[in-house]
Amino acid sequence: MYVADITIPTKQKFDEKDKSGNDITFGVKSYYDKISNFGYDSNTNIASFEMPFDWNEQNISHVPVVHEEFHFPKKFGDFFVPSYMGTVNGIVLFKSAIIIDDYSDENERIVHFILSQDDLKFLKQAQKKIGIDKPENIKFTLEASGKVVFPMIALTKNEEIQVDLSWDPVIVEPGKDTRFIFTFRNAKTGELLRNTTYDFIIIQNEKQLYKKSDNAQIGGDYADYTFSEGQSGHTRILFENLRGTDMSTEFRLTVIPEFGPIVFVIFIIALSSVIIIRKNLSIFRI
Repeated sequence: MYVADITIPTKQKFDEKDKSGNDITFGVKSYYDKISNFGYDSNTNIASFEMPFDWNEQNISHVPVVHEEFHFPKKFGDFFVPSYMGTVNGIVLFKSAIIIDDYSDENERIVHFILSQDDLKFLKQAQKKIGIDKPENIKFTLEASGKVVFPMIALTKNEEIQVDLSWDPVIVEPGKDTRFIFTFRNAKTGELLRNTTYDFIIIQNEKQLYKKSDNAQIGGDYADYTFSEGQSGHTRILFENLRGTDMSTEFRLTVIPEFGPIVFVIFIIALSSVIIIRKNLSIFRI
């Protein structure tokens, strides 16, 4: 039986072409095993790669998590989208198994595939149902999507608090009232955290536009803000001083000018929440 050492990652780079024939360098950092058969289809906007994996139940019982990082340049607009759909051997993954990270690298977006032991057990059974009895590997696919999927999720660096954030309307424009709705959860169990004090801060161009300090007594709260005509572009939403500590996290969105393009980009990022995978890490599935 083979159990990979997930503490020693391997990173591989792959050169592909976009729709215009320009070179794009992708990267995959694997915390489980070396990957192969990387490919990117510019017509469908789907990337894929494979990795050896023993789906034997005894092996799965010794694998706390499978963690793969998919890297690509932030300037690659075709793939720099609000959300992604991921699959393993044709089975669609839960949303919580794919996490976008725009903080760890200034020039690259990182999309994390995180499969907990429960995910692996579910995938094994799901493959049986579609006639795949003895899979010999894991084939990952990542498909770009323009759909905004709420809630957006971010963790604090110590992985104690999970913040879920949504807003209404989905397209944020100057002059229109926007309500930001958020909840605070125990990142390990998913349970709501009552009586969570917080600072909710909106920042553009490194200037604070709005701040609300309050206590989410029942685990959730909201904040209302209307951006002015001059307040468009990249916007940071910060949650700081969570529960009176230095724990914090951050999201990003783009405020669209009134007559700007319909296509917009929403970033999810956790300030000081670089994902650290340990052998005893438990991932909560939303």
